[in-house]
Amino acid sequence: MKNLLYFKKYLFLIGYICIIAFLCFEALKSGADSQNTSNKFQEIIGATPPYQYLDSKIPNFDKVTRKLFGHFLLYSLLGLFSYFTYNSFINKKIIAQSVNLSSGFILSVFTEFLQVFASERGPAFQDVIINFEGFLLTNILILLFIIIFITKNIEKIKLKTIEILLVFGLAILFIFLFIIFAKKINSLLFCNMIFVIATVISIILILIKYFLAYKKSR
Repeated sequence: MKNLLYFKKYLFLIGYICIIAFLCFEALKSGADSQNTSNKFQEIIGATPPYQYLDSKIPNFDKVTRKLFGHFLLYSLLGLFSYFTYNSFINKKIIAQSVNLSSGFILSVFTEFLQVFASERGPAFQDVIINFEGFLLTNILILLFIIIFITKNIEKIKLKTIEILLVFGLAILFIFLFIIFAKKINSLLFCNMIFVIATVISIILILIKYFLAYKKSR
C-alpha cells in the first residue's frame, strides 16, 4: 500500500512537470506556429455537430475554442496535477492549498509573460484570467467532491472551512473580473460562463451538505 501511494505521489509530480514544460513550450512558439497548431485542432473538431452548431450561433467561435482548449482546459488539467502534487508532498493541507493556488496564478502569469520572447505574439491579461480560472475550477471541483462524497461529519467540514474560503474567495475575485472584462471579449465571456456556473453550483451543493450535516449532528 505504501509503495502504491509513493508511486502515485511521484506520478503526479512527473505529470505536473510535463504539463508545465508543455505550456512553456507552447508559449514560446511564434505567432505563425501557434496559429498552425490552432488551425490543425480546428480541423479535427470542426467536423463535429456541436462545434458546427455553436460556430453558427457564436461570433468568432474559432477564437472561443482556441481560448477554451488552449488555455482554460489545459490549465484545468494543470490544476488537477498541481492539487494532488502539493497535497502529496506537503502534510499541512492549508499550506499545500495555499502553495497550490499561488503556483497556479504565478504559472498563469509566467506563461503569458514568456510570449514576450516569441515572435508575433505578446502577453494578454485576459488570457491570464482564463488560465487561472481553468486552474481554479479544477480545485473547486476537487474540493466539492471531497466535501460531498468523502467528508462524513460536521467536524471535518468545519476543519475545511479555511481551505474552502481560500478557493471561493479567489472565485469571487475572478467573477468580479468577469463583470469587468467579459462583455468585451467573446472567448473570455464563454470561459467565464463555464466558471461562474460551476462555482455557483458548487457553492449551493456545499451549503446543502453543510446544512444536512449540521442538522444531523443536532
